[in-house]
Amino acid sequence: MTALGWVLAALAAVDLAVVELVALGRCLARHARCGRHGRAGPGATTVGQLLDRCRPAPPAPRPPRRVTIRGDLADALADEPTRLLPRVEPEPARDPELLRRVLAGLRAL
Repeated sequence: MTALGWVLAALAAVDLAVVELVALGRCLARHARCGRHGRAGPGATTVGQLLDRCRPAPPAPRPPRRVTIRGDLADALADEPTRLLPRVEPEPARDPELLRRVLAGLRAL
């Protein structure tokens, strides 16, 4: 390899090192801006704050839709008398361990 070849190889190595340092600096700067959610102590982001960032906004309420039934089904429904279904009484759960697990799961949410 000639002297010119060695000089070009050295310049390429220096350019690559500069590019790597710039990329590393950008990564570190981005990490510093993102917060300290991975660490503990003052200024650390709490789990509740992280969850608040992730929760979507509630959907806007929509007006109820009116449905018009036509055809044979409409005629059949028009002839059908209205019935009230019997009320279903909830029966208490008999397994206290199951209730404890369900309550623990709800608290975890």
